[in-house]
Amino acid sequence: MNQAITALMEKGLAVDKSKARVGELARIPRHISEYLLTKLNGDTVRASEIVRRLCPPQSESNVVLHRIMEEAPVGSDNAVTLLDEVYVMPLPKIGVYQVKLSNIDLRSEIYTLSKIIRSNLGLLRYGCWGTLGLQYDFEEVLVGKKSIVMVDFKPVTTSNVDVEELGRIRENLTLEEWVNLLIDTCGLNPQAYSFRQKLLYLCRILPLIEENLYLIELGPRATGKTYLYRNMSRYVRIFSGGGVSPAVLFYNAMARELGELAVRDCVIFDEISRIEFPDPYEMVGKLKDYMESGMYERGAMRQVRSGCSIVMQGNIDSDHESWETVLPQSLREPALIDRIHGLIPGWEMPKIMSADLHLSRGIGIAADYFSEAMHQMRAITASSLIRDRVEILGEPSIRDERSTLKLASAMYKLLRPDLEYDKEALEISMDLAVELRNLIREKLHQMIPSEFPGKPLEWRLRI
Repeated sequence: MNQAITALMEKGLAVDKSKARVGELARIPRHISEYLLTKLNGDTVRASEIVRRLCPPQSESNVVLHRIMEEAPVGSDNAVTLLDEVYVMPLPKIGVYQVKLSNIDLRSEIYTLSKIIRSNLGLLRYGCWGTLGLQYDFEEVLVGKKSIVMVDFKPVTTSNVDVEELGRIRENLTLEEWVNLLIDTCGLNPQAYSFRQKLLYLCRILPLIEENLYLIELGPRATGKTYLYRNMSRYVRIFSGGGVSPAVLFYNAMARELGELAVRDCVIFDEISRIEFPDPYEMVGKLKDYMESGMYERGAMRQVRSGCSIVMQGNIDSDHESWETVLPQSLREPALIDRIHGLIPGWEMPKIMSADLHLSRGIGIAADYFSEAMHQMRAITASSLIRDRVEILGEPSIRDERSTLKLASAMYKLLRPDLEYDKEALEISMDLAVELRNLIREKLHQMIPSEFPGKPLEWRLRI
């Protein structure tokens, strides 16, 4: 094993990826299960017991509610502890905060107090995984009615993440070793994929480490399109079909609450053909404005600036299919498609058929640590390094140039997190960026040949 990876394991920042899919650990996101494994030195028995005890299935909701009511009155030393993703919304009219749990439905309103929030502001922004203590307010002290109260919260998250440490690890690995480590980190077996397939898979990470990056991926089912986003970052919101309103995405004027684009690193439209927009004209208009400027307004809400990236995912079996028909009718507008930076050819990815073949059996960076590292990497860019050394050819529009540089910057950061100049990493980054953008240009040329040239983009190093 490489010394750099050994050092990561000694620091508790790397983990045997096969352990995260054992028993109860498979029921929770990897960035949580791997956090538990690193804290427990890889002890799957203890980690599974914690999940079994603190993260019950939905079928146990009434049992949990019964325990809270019988065993944990407000003011006592007892509390029922759960492990869950918690989101909190302020209710200024009554001076308390309403709590929402993601994984267990207690069919009861849950509240908490400001003292819990002061040291956990992430609960108000995007929600946090953590252990929470619940008690029963049967004397109606808090809000004038019987209710459940969250009296304690401890976040499950890695602190003191140092992106420079990733750079130091990268310096001690070849490009191929680093790519294999990243694939293991994502939970896949690098031996099951060609080098090109690995790079295409890593393209899925780009919106997580680059602000305002907009991608579409089309490919067969069961290739892991959604798996990465669901398990590798806590700053992601996934919409899997159904209705998505401007209030949810941009701003809820009734609740005076910012939408998902304002608080997330990335929003995923999974099964994009099944997404419905109740007000498609407002939605598409605001999406186009946001994807162009990184800002939006809605109603009385002042201008909101956000770095949230967007990914649209759809199912097709080959590149011969007319892929724009996967998009809802409202999203087939050329002006919106032009704002998508690139298309990932997911039809080249193999289906994940066997756990023993396709899932990782090696050592990778712990998902919770990598999640925070990706979040921090959004604040840096490699665009100036690339712009100084690269010339884009083929009659590029301003959007072509912007898209190519953004894609290349994201990939270069992933391949060289230390941002040291590396000709091989630069060539890979530019080749992929130009390819992904050309797929968008090809579709635009098919839609409006007179407006969008058919000549593909190329690139070369500046002399």
